[in-house]
Amino acid sequence: MQFTLLLQAIPNYTRMALFAAGSCLMMAPISQASTLDLPVADLLTKYNMVALGDYTTNAHTEGRFIVYGSTYGDVSGAPNTLTVTPPDESVIVGGSVNGNMTINSGNVRISTNGVNAGVLLTNGGSMATFSNGKRIQVNSGGKVILDPTMDINSSAQAMKQFAVNVGNLNNDSGASIYVNNQGDLVGNLVDSNSDGLVVVNMAFSELTEIRNNNDKSLLNQLAAVDGVVINVTGTPTGTFKNDGWNDTFASKMLFNFVDATAADTIKISGSGKFWGSILAPEANINSVSNIIEGVVVANNVVTGGQELHLPALDTNFTEKLVSAVPEPSTYALIFGLSAFVLVASRRR
Repeated sequence: MQFTLLLQAIPNYTRMALFAAGSCLMMAPISQASTLDLPVADLLTKYNMVALGDYTTNAHTEGRFIVYGSTYGDVSGAPNTLTVTPPDESVIVGGSVNGNMTINSGNVRISTNGVNAGVLLTNGGSMATFSNGKRIQVNSGGKVILDPTMDINSSAQAMKQFAVNVGNLNNDSGASIYVNNQGDLVGNLVDSNSDGLVVVNMAFSELTEIRNNNDKSLLNQLAAVDGVVINVTGTPTGTFKNDGWNDTFASKMLFNFVDATAADTIKISGSGKFWGSILAPEANINSVSNIIEGVVVANNVVTGGQELHLPALDTNFTEKLVSAVPEPSTYALIFGLSAFVLVASRRR
């Protein structure tokens, strides 16, 4: 209804120009490249891991994963606790697969026609074997799809811009998260904007002080909000952990490493598990001694023999984030209608 009223407010000659431009776009030749539709919201709520670079592992992920570069090591039993029904993909790889894969359900889509530069010998749908001895096997009716024209680069750029915009959200007045003297992550989750989101800043150096998390007061406060963004500032030097929580915490807490660059590696270590979702599309993640419970978005991801576990990011939390920070794909529309629509935003 609002969009109809908006169009009615535009002069006739302007509307004709807009529709003409749209018609030209629809009549333009379609590129042969197959661009996959991967909105940021889907990547955060439907995937367990998003590596904008390479993924090195010898373990499984509980959920779906996408690798924009190449995989190294053997992936066995992914997705482990999630059933993906074809034609949906459980695994997407933009580069090559340098190891064996055994996938429990869903399709596997790979952009390059080969594994570790091996020549495709057979592709019987659920099994692909290559001249270098590597293989990809998909169970439960899934298929191996070799798609050399696949284009996923635009979604990588969208994710990077999304992280920047999340980092520019204003903090909630009166809200805080810090590490107390006992090494517990505690705080006061004040939703000063009454929008369901709590945004706070925290220095990376303080994260390294987390030890126990015996104090569970944050869990009680999470019930009253849709989610919490912790914009982590500073260069990620040293290691840290965040053990002692549960799935509710992991799905509602997003650690956004706003200052981390391609030269940085965020090292997650210590006993137990890391609970929480990680947004660090410019930086690398190394968790060779710690299981991560939550979504991981990073450049290169190295887990060694450690697993990546669900949950994905909470749907309501993600919807609120996308509302507060429009995805890059919507910017052109907003720009084109900016003379007619007043967009409310929490951005600085």
